[in-house]
Amino acid sequence: MPAAIDRSAVLRCRSEVHQLPIVPAFRCAADWPPPYLASVWEMLEHYARTFVVHPEYIRFMEYELRNPTYKDGREVLARGGNGLFLDTFEEFANKLGLQSVVRQSQTIRGRMQWPDLAYPAALAADDLYQLRFRFEEELTDQKILWIGPNDRAAYWQRKSPFGDEVDIKFPRPSPDSPVVADEIVSAGNCLALDQPTAAVFHLMRTMEIGVQTLAGKLGFGYTDVKNLVWARIINLMEGALRRNANPLPLTDDEKKPYFQATSLLFTVKEAWRNEVMHPHVSYTRLEGENVYQSVRAFMQHLAKLV
Repeated sequence: MPAAIDRSAVLRCRSEVHQLPIVPAFRCAADWPPPYLASVWEMLEHYARTFVVHPEYIRFMEYELRNPTYKDGREVLARGGNGLFLDTFEEFANKLGLQSVVRQSQTIRGRMQWPDLAYPAALAADDLYQLRFRFEEELTDQKILWIGPNDRAAYWQRKSPFGDEVDIKFPRPSPDSPVVADEIVSAGNCLALDQPTAAVFHLMRTMEIGVQTLAGKLGFGYTDVKNLVWARIINLMEGALRRNANPLPLTDDEKKPYFQATSLLFTVKEAWRNEVMHPHVSYTRLEGENVYQSVRAFMQHLAKLV
């Protein structure tokens, strides 16, 4: 049986709906380019009328249809523009995939067009109840992922989170290589979504480019650095510096920033918590953030050397 209708709410709704257009201009989440993080204000601004006023308008018509004065439901439904209010529901429901709402709306529309049969008011009331019930029920399956303000400010969709210099100094070295700027943004997004192991994966791809670049600077080249043991990478770099084996011999003062780079690389190694430069293990949120901060310090320092 349909739930009891609050008459006071219906009367309030009646005064509101007569001041509003039946088909409002609204935007749906499907209209926003993914990934898009909608604010609470945007949700209210664009959805409030569809979520609140229209269901209440339907509730009002349902209440009216249960008045024994009406025999044919079309007498009441005609006030809604002969189904114009259903356009809003169908458009919104289609965008969010609320197929049972669409089907029920189309059922009502079809019955309103019966040529030789009455559309009994009681049946129309039950149909409107079903429309409203399905709308509310299906919306419970639509989930919104909330990202807290701290994570949003620190990580989510940040442009050049490691700085413009890192983006400029580390372009894609080959068509098969990752884009460093994209990998850094993806790492931040993963942390914002509480997926630290995925964040470390993107940071690994960032480090591949950084370590390859530093190795080339110091006169030895490794393309498959992700399978090298961290200690081996650091020893090779420090050995090259001590032997002064790089293409352009450096003075002791010129070597200092490179030794600092290897020290920062050691910090990354400690945060990485793995023997080789590959995330074989799972990472906690704190560990993922430590890797993120260590990789940022290393890449920012390295950008000044290349």
